Parts: sequence; C-alpha cells; structure tokens
Amino acid sequence: MSIQCLVYNVKTGQVTEELPFSSAQFTQQLNDMGSFSITLPLSMRSGSYEKLNQSNLGVLESIVVFLRGGIPLFAGWVTSEDIEVSEDSESMVIGGPSASVGYLHRRCLVTNRVYEDDEQFDIIDDLLSTIIFEGMTIIPTWDSPSGQLRERTYWASDRQIIGELVDGFGGIQNGVDYIPEVIGDQETGFSLILRLGSPLIRRTSYVLDLEKNVSRARVVRDGEVVAN
Repeated sequence: MSIQCLVYNVKTGQVTEELPFSSAQFTQQLNDMGSFSITLPLSMRSGSYEKLNQSNLGVLESIVVFLRGGIPLFAGWVTSEDIEVSEDSESMVIGGPSASVGYLHRRCLVTNRVYEDDEQFDIIDDLLSTIIFEGMTIIPTWDSPSGQLRERTYWASDRQIIGELVDGFGGIQNGVDYIPEVIGDQETGFSLILRLGSPLIRRTSYVLDLEKNVSRARVVRDGEVVAN
C-alpha cells in the first residue's frame, strides 16, 4: 500500500488536494511535537504546479495528513517551506510539527482557570476546551482515569502557552504522558487526538504489514522524555 499526503485547509475544514511528492517522512515521539518533511517536485510534467495552486498550500494555513491504505498515520501542520531552483530541477520542501501539539504550542490561555483536587486528565481536557479551533478539533482521550488529583491555578494575564502547561504534567511524579494521533477519513474529515496516559503509554507489540518480502526494516522507540 502506498503512502498518500492530503492537504487539509484549516480555514475551510476541507481536504483540497493530494500532493504529488517525491519523498516524505514524519516522526512521532512520546511527549513531543514530532515533525514531518515533504519534498515536492515543481515540474509541469508531474502536475505539481496545478496541484499546489489548487491546494491553497500555505504556511500556518494547511495541515498535511499522511495515510496508508486510507488509514491516517500522522497529521502535520505546515509551518515552513523552502523552494530550491537549479539548472537541473526545481523543488519545494514543506515541513513542520505534528498538527495537534504544534497548534497547542502556539495558543495562549485567555481565561482564568482554577482547579482544586481535579483529575489531571480532566484538567488537560478543560485547558484544551478554551481553544477556538479552525477546521479541526483536538480531542484529548484516555483509557481510564489516572487517579491523580491536582491543584492548579492559571491566570490569563500570565499569557501562558497551553502546550507548555500540558507539558508541565509530564515532569511531576505520576504525571501525564501523551502522544498525538489523527482519526477520520477524506469524506467525513479528520480530527486530532491527544492520547493521554499515566505514568506511561505502553504498546505491547508492533505489527509490520508490508505485504512483501522484507529486505530491511527498522523500528525506533524513544522514551527519553517520559513522565516520572
């Protein structure tokens, strides 16, 4: 199954185009933004000029969703673009962080919030509810409560970054780990998931369904930044 890269416009909430990329990669890491990079050949033969024009691809205006067999794997927020022109070729590289965590790190808390002995997952859920989203929603989810009650007071006048407040729950005893995910499809639209766990989100196994003989495979797990 091949990888698709769809452009999702955050203003209209619609998938606008599939990108004709020459190379693409993304990384997803526990308690981290993750990142992606896509190289697009700018040639009339590939049809990329027309594709990019129709997609309204723009910095801070577009989300790129990676899919395999129609199943969303990763959503990245376009925060940079780099166009390179030479005698032999023309190309554009776009990139950025994961859509959900990247978005959270660009939004300030604008209302006062006081929590007294509240479940820490519920606190994060409430913090995310203060954000006005464009095009997509970010949904915190968890399998079961952590059982950890917290007292927190946040003042809007401090202009604290919501993403940094969420990160703060990972640096305390029995804190919160998170991993960004994306669900949905091209017809119904996509939603961003922030999956929460405490003290650690665990996956029991990996299944590599490549549908062919494998000459080389690699799985990397990085737990450098986890909740205590």
